[in-house]
Amino acid sequence: MNSSPIDTLYSTDGKRRIVIFRRESGTFGYREERYFQNDIANTEGWASLEGRSCYWDTLETAKREISENVTWLQKGDKAEPGGSANLAPLGG
Repeated sequence: MNSSPIDTLYSTDGKRRIVIFRRESGTFGYREERYFQNDIANTEGWASLEGRSCYWDTLETAKREISENVTWLQKGDKAEPGGSANLAPLGG
């Protein structure tokens, strides 16, 4: 099943992010990722962290639940708008 990224939330240090996506079924979910850099292998990128499967019917519900369940977002460790996405509804 394919999914389309809808929004991305970055931590203030840029080393963690949340990717909110919409499935073909119309439900929303997210994945948490951590930025990595391996100088020996000369590679870098984003690695998905194992998490729970979530199925929300609206983007607003997804954003509310994510902000309540992701520890670093609870602590206010997210970048300000302009540098990355925030938890405001899209287009608003």
